[in-house]
Amino acid sequence: MVDSPFDNPEIQARIAADVARIQSTWLEWNAEPTTGDRDTKIVETLVDTLNAHARRYLEAVDGNSRLPEYNKRLRRVGSALMENAENRGLLSDPYSEDRLRKMAESTGHIISRRHELTPEKYEAEIRAEIERCRSALMSEALQWHEWKNQLVIRIETRFEARYRHWAAEGIERAQRTGKRSASNPADKSLIGKLPKAALVRMEAATAAFMAGYLPKLEREANKSGPIHDAELLRELVIHQFDLVARECMAVCASAEEFEVELYSDIARFVRYGLSQYGWLAEPMLQELDTGFTFFVMRVNPWAEIPENDRASASHVGTTTGEALSHAALKLRAEAWARAAKGGFPKVDLAGDTKPGGTEPAQGQPAKVANGADGGATSWQAIEISFLSDERVQICNGASTETHNYAELGFADRRNGKPSQAWVTLRAMAEENGIIRNGAKTGVVWPKVEKRIQEIRKVLRKHFGITADPIPFVEGTGYQACFKIGCSPSFHT
Repeated sequence: MVDSPFDNPEIQARIAADVARIQSTWLEWNAEPTTGDRDTKIVETLVDTLNAHARRYLEAVDGNSRLPEYNKRLRRVGSALMENAENRGLLSDPYSEDRLRKMAESTGHIISRRHELTPEKYEAEIRAEIERCRSALMSEALQWHEWKNQLVIRIETRFEARYRHWAAEGIERAQRTGKRSASNPADKSLIGKLPKAALVRMEAATAAFMAGYLPKLEREANKSGPIHDAELLRELVIHQFDLVARECMAVCASAEEFEVELYSDIARFVRYGLSQYGWLAEPMLQELDTGFTFFVMRVNPWAEIPENDRASASHVGTTTGEALSHAALKLRAEAWARAAKGGFPKVDLAGDTKPGGTEPAQGQPAKVANGADGGATSWQAIEISFLSDERVQICNGASTETHNYAELGFADRRNGKPSQAWVTLRAMAEENGIIRNGAKTGVVWPKVEKRIQEIRKVLRKHFGITADPIPFVEGTGYQACFKIGCSPSFHT
């Protein structure tokens, strides 16, 4: 009985036949080299073997539910190919201890004296000869190891490119089978909407990045402590997160959808892909997993760590979690800038209506001069001034209006009092349009982020402007694009 479709005897037989042909081609070339150099031929032989497995295993992909197993299996095949090549095959060490011993045992004076020596003296002579061989071959051994390290980097980079290629092929095949269950959440995945061209672009960009990243990782990892290792991991995480997110932005229907997907499908896809890298050590995998958990739960990774302890010790997940949050803020700002230019097929910013009627509900866009429809065309044209705790004055050129928090849409629906978003907007006014941290509002940073999202939603609805009114500025914090402050009456 076959436990997995990938273990189907027919598939395994086809793989064995394909691999035998590849090995035959290698042996023929090795006997009589024709075109190309040996290094390139080694790389191509291993890549062709990986492709042979991937192509046959692809036949067993009959839906999205098979994709995780398919991708895992390919990476296991790649790891096994590298292990075999290094232990018994093309990349086995000619200067290993076993081979040096064989050299020592085959030298003339050892062979001639073998029967004269006791076992103990014979072993001592062998050890001495091994050290002489090691010393004589030291220069060659160092050159060989340098050559091997460079070749391994080439192979691993090519393998990574093929993993991405076959992942794309797997997604396309899953879509073609038509056997996916409508109840399967993966069927509605944003990643599943990506066209093949996007997957190919991601594959190429990843391969190019890895060509420089892997040598750096080999040079620096496990040498300067866990904080530096987390910083090395951060480079990889943010590269992949930005890469996938920007491709996904192109298939989202709106900036709102993109913001949601950053913390769901995009995060899950990137996290899973990175966790499959067999060369990431366990501490890095823990940093990866914890950092993404902080991110998707929108938890401030530094919240429970005293200020004085933050730079003095390693805290698992903080480096990755913080970097992902900052990257997401930049991507969200980019998405809203795209929406403002009409870059999404649909951005629904219409006001709500009361049930059963056509009158605008609380927060309906107000008329402000300068726009073609009487509304403002940019945030820079708007000035908001707090007259009191519950009332503001809005100016745009010659047009001036006053509103209380409820008229603008900042009432708490449970009790009619000012919402926490209104409190945050007021704190922003007191700080002349900037929120640097949660101290002024008295809440942790993730709640500040949530309040900013609520403020954006209300202001966009009120003014009818799609651009982000309060982007995150690196090194500053959240900064209003409109002018906001407090009038003298606010302090009386």
